[in-house]
Amino acid sequence: MTHPTQLTPAIVAEEVQEIRRFTDDPEAAHSLEDQLRSRVLLAIAEGTAEDPAGCARIALTSDQISFPRWCG
Repeated sequence: MTHPTQLTPAIVAEEVQEIRRFTDDPEAAHSLEDQLRSRVLLAIAEGTAEDPAGCARIALTSDQISFPRWCG
């Protein structure tokens, strides 16, 4: 997947919705959640996040999505 140069809160919200679509596949949902959080952190670190705090806040809402999570 290619990513636009600027990460926006709207893009992060779309990706949170994508995680919701995968709750019947917890492994995929967890993987998508990890990828989103890494992407948001990287965009903040690189200065390519529009509204960094907003992007982070929206990404953290994925905690409210119910599916099993594994930590290794």
